[in-house]
This record gives sequence, structure tokens and C-alpha cells, in this order.
Amino acid sequence: MSNNTFRYKYSFSVEIVPLCREDLVVLPKKFCQHFGGFGPLALVTKVTQAIHLLDPITLRVAEIRPEQYWVNPFRALMTSRRLSVYTILDVDTVPGAHEGDVTVARDVDLGVNDNVTYLRSHLAMRLHAGGQAKGYDVKSGNFGEAELGAGNTGAELPEVVLVKPFYGNKKRNKRRKWQLRKLDADEVAASAGAADGKKGRKRGAAGGADLAQLEEDREEFMQDLEMDPELRAGVNIYRATSGARARALGDADAMTDAASSVAPSEAGGEYPSIPIEEMLEGLVIEGEEAPRRD
Repeated sequence: MSNNTFRYKYSFSVEIVPLCREDLVVLPKKFCQHFGGFGPLALVTKVTQAIHLLDPITLRVAEIRPEQYWVNPFRALMTSRRLSVYTILDVDTVPGAHEGDVTVARDVDLGVNDNVTYLRSHLAMRLHAGGQAKGYDVKSGNFGEAELGAGNTGAELPEVVLVKPFYGNKKRNKRRKWQLRKLDADEVAASAGAADGKKGRKRGAAGGADLAQLEEDREEFMQDLEMDPELRAGVNIYRATSGARARALGDADAMTDAASSVAPSEAGGEYPSIPIEEMLEGLVIEGEEAPRRD
């Protein structure tokens, strides 16, 4: 029976820029000319309403608007999955400048060969001899015309592009005074991955690898939050509850750590930290945790 009621279903097709923060890109020649000799190799530092780029050689910055990008689109040459760990051998900085000269060696090459790379980096003020950083090994990429573009095959490319300091993953989580709220679905997925690992050797290896990759990705995200105030501006960060701190550090260490307002970096430590004033209270009342956000 008709009642003059209609139901419509709408479908939308949306194409977004296929670039992420920390991607290494090669700009089309038109963009290089437009920015006055910028690039062609550039590092994506941020993707918002525009693509923010950094030239790793000249350390100049540029911004590409969406209407500019879609006229001459380009893709990432290397993504964060291909980042390598480098050991910092020496840092030479100039007072008052953010950039400087850095001497690095790939972590896997230490004790194997004498391959050392000298480069200029925008991270020089945040690095120190003996520390580590993650970067792209451009020299071993063997890129051709298909990846670089017809007009960039003869361009001079740096051997290494440093992206961010690296502080390692071991025992870092135990020293944090803050935590993130996670969706229950995230915990269920992690538990399912661990459970799948018990249902056969082949399937178990895959489940364990997925869980390990999840933990590694989560640790890198938390390190990014600690290093980038702009990134964590839109993230709710909570003070770790006393129970969580006690389980991680022991009761005495937890009380001492929670009472201290000095950030590890300010106290001469190696890790960056989040100021306590940026944290939200994660109160526990009568043994019940505060309600989670929907």
C-alpha cells in the first residue's frame, strides 16, 4: 500500500590526498619552478588543509594547497614503513640556528662496515652524539624515472634524510606519567589477535606478528605525541592513575614519579615528556574508573 513515503540512499565518492606525515616525496618539476628551486626531494611535515613540505637540503619550507595538488598530483617515494634507525656519531650546530651538520651511521652497519654519512639536518638541535634518529636511506633506493619523474632523473638527492629522533621502545612505557583512553573495540581486536595465535603454528605466528606490530605502532604514536606539541593539541591525555603507576613502577617509585613535576628532558634524561599541565585528571572514585568518552 502506498503512503507517499520515499526512502533515498546517497553514496559519495571522495578522493583524498594519498600522503601522510613523514612521507618522502619527489615534487613534479612545475612545483619546483613555482617555489623557486625547491626540492625536488621533500619531506611531508604535516597534512591539514594543505600539504606542508620541508626541503631536506636547503631546509626551506613550502605549502601546497589542494587546488594546486590536484593539477599536478604526486605520490610518496618512501613511506614511514621504510624508515631506518641511525646512530648519531657527531653533531655540529651553529648558535641561534635550528639546523646543523650531523654525522650518522646506520644502526645495522655498526661493527660491520665503516659507512658513515655526513648531512645537514633540521633536527640538529634535538640530536646528540650517541643518540639515535630515524631516517630514509635514499642512497640504497635505486630509484628510476618511474619514481622520480621525467624531469628529475638527474637531480641531486641526499644520501640520508633524517625524519625524527628515536628513543627506542624498551621500557619507555613504564616511565610515562600519562596514558591514553582506548576504545573497547581496540582491546577486543588485540585479544582476538592473541587468541588466534594459539590456533596453530602458522596462524599463531601471524597473530603474534600482528600484535607485535600493533604495539610498535602504538609506541611510535605515543613518542610522536611527546615530541610534537601541535600533534597532541587535539588528543586528550590523562594522568596515569596511581594503580597503573604502581603496577608499572612499584608503589614507592609511582609515588615519587607522580609527585615530581620535572620533565625527564629537563632533569637531564634522554626522553622528551609531556608537561603535567597538559594532562587531564583521570580520577578513580570508590574503585570505579571515570566514565569514558563516547
